[in-house]
Amino acid sequence: MADTAIKSEEGKQEYFDSPQELDKKITELAQLIKGSKHFVSFTGAGLSTGAGIPDYRSGANTVMETGAGCWEKAANIQKARKNGTLKHEQVKGGLKTTISKAQPTKGHMSMVQLMNKGYLKYIIS
Repeated sequence: MADTAIKSEEGKQEYFDSPQELDKKITELAQLIKGSKHFVSFTGAGLSTGAGIPDYRSGANTVMETGAGCWEKAANIQKARKNGTLKHEQVKGGLKTTISKAQPTKGHMSMVQLMNKGYLKYIIS
C-alpha cells in the first residue's frame, strides 16, 4: 500500500519565516558553520525542488512548483482508486525538468563553495 511518511495534514503543513526572521537565522547559521570544526550537511531530495525535480514528502497543498511529493501522489492515487474517484490529472507527474537537463540551484552551489573553502567536510544525502 502506498503511504506517505507523514501521516497527518498538520504534519505536512509548510511554514515560512518573515524576511527578517530568515535573515536572522541565516546569520546564526553562518556563525555556527564558521565556528565549527567538522561541519556535515544532511540533505535530500528537497534541495533539488528549486531545480524542478520533485521531492518525496511535500504534501498535496505544497507551494512548490513541482507539486506534491511522489509519496503523497501515490497515496492519493491509491485512495482515489479505492473510492472509485481517480481522475487523470492525479496520475500526471510533477517533474518540471528532466534530471539530465536540471541545473544546480543556489543551494547546491553554496554547498560546493562551503566544501571548496574547507568548511563542509561531508554531505549525507
